[in-house]
Amino acid sequence: MIKSTQGLRLTSIACLTSGDILEIGSWVGKSTSYLATGLRLSGSARKLVSIDKHFKGKKEFENFFKVNLDKWGEKRKNLYLRHLTRPGGTVESLKENLDDRALLDYVDIRCGDFLGFENDEKKFEFVFCDATHNSTEIKRNVPRIISMLKEDAILVCDDFRHSDMLPALDEIHRFERIYLHKYMLFASRGRKANKTLKISCFGCRKIR
Repeated sequence: MIKSTQGLRLTSIACLTSGDILEIGSWVGKSTSYLATGLRLSGSARKLVSIDKHFKGKKEFENFFKVNLDKWGEKRKNLYLRHLTRPGGTVESLKENLDDRALLDYVDIRCGDFLGFENDEKKFEFVFCDATHNSTEIKRNVPRIISMLKEDAILVCDDFRHSDMLPALDEIHRFERIYLHKYMLFASRGRKANKTLKISCFGCRKIR
């Protein structure tokens, strides 16, 4: 789960950028709430397009991620099960959490695989991605993400943990500015995007 300092950076970037925002991987809405808060603070009539597979049961989740929840610790297992086993599944928890924070109207919720996302060639100035957990996922997912980024844009990736991940990203696209904070990668290209990261990533480790 993202740290509060990371979430505040997401809010800052969402507030400072223009145009709609794309989120890949919302789960039940922690990152979504930070991003939508940035839109609300900006005062503009923009939308956060949020895409996730969204699951309606334990088996569906286990089959997709190839895990066995019964082998997890009881506390961690129950944290997931309360969303997976509720009527409607995880998307209902997402909607409920956003509604509790008066943020639901800012979010366009989509269910499915983002690789099949039909966006009518729409480009985004800011994409937050929670689908780049290793170099294999980077090679599979990032080319599609790059195709949806504007020329002056920001990409933020969660769980950027392994040493081979940045070289894998650079092979696909070499961003001009990169910051890292507790396994969250902030990358930008373009004058405006670089400036936004400089403001929002104060205190992060600058890679370039």
